[in-house]
Amino acid sequence: MGYIFAHLYTGEEFLKKTGYETRSRKVFNFGTMGPDFLYGEGVEKEKLFHDERAKEFAKFLLMHSDERTVDYALGYATHIFSDMEMFPVIMRFANGNFDEYVRLSIVFDTMLSKKLYNVSIEKVNVASKINIGKSLPENVAALLKEASKEIYGETEINFNSAYQKFIRFLAITYDPFLVKRMVYPIIKLFTKFDIYNFTYPVQLKNVPRNFYNSVFDATQKGIEKSISGLRNTLKYSEKIPKQVQD
Repeated sequence: MGYIFAHLYTGEEFLKKTGYETRSRKVFNFGTMGPDFLYGEGVEKEKLFHDERAKEFAKFLLMHSDERTVDYALGYATHIFSDMEMFPVIMRFANGNFDEYVRLSIVFDTMLSKKLYNVSIEKVNVASKINIGKSLPENVAALLKEASKEIYGETEINFNSAYQKFIRFLAITYDPFLVKRMVYPIIKLFTKFDIYNFTYPVQLKNVPRNFYNSVFDATQKGIEKSISGLRNTLKYSEKIPKQVQD
């Protein structure tokens, strides 16, 4: 599934390489989170939407989008296409362990931001990059509901609630100021549990050899797959922006 900053980066590169101009950059950015925000409805729901039908789900979003939802659909699709390249590489370094996969995805975000932008990601308010307001736009929520029913037979997921929980989770656990700098150190005094497993690390530990370069190469392949895949998927649709078609 990659992680927050990596998917924001793949989306940004997609926009640069296609020349597509978003109507709403934050809606597009939230789209690049793909199904990850369904964590708010439970890990099993999030994993379900990452299964072999994920590409079909993304295609449904694209083919049934309009000018109000196309930014979200495009962002979502970049997540799915980039995951196809990134997931197996990170999972290989994690030796098939999902918890280690999540940790290494967070490690990659931390390294990527520093190497490309000289930014310490633990000091960035990532929630603000994808926060599109108190609620999902109604048209986006409706499109997700329609797609989930068609592709997965799911009718009970509250996508708006999942979005709200996801934003709150990021705002609390990835807050670079209040929580991380004040509350976390206090918690560490009273427990052996490493709460930093749920946020960007202050210090990187246990990074496998050649990890960054391998995952970065996969990320580049994911960006190219996003571009070519979207052109192939959408070449029959009149609704796809011309910048992505050409």
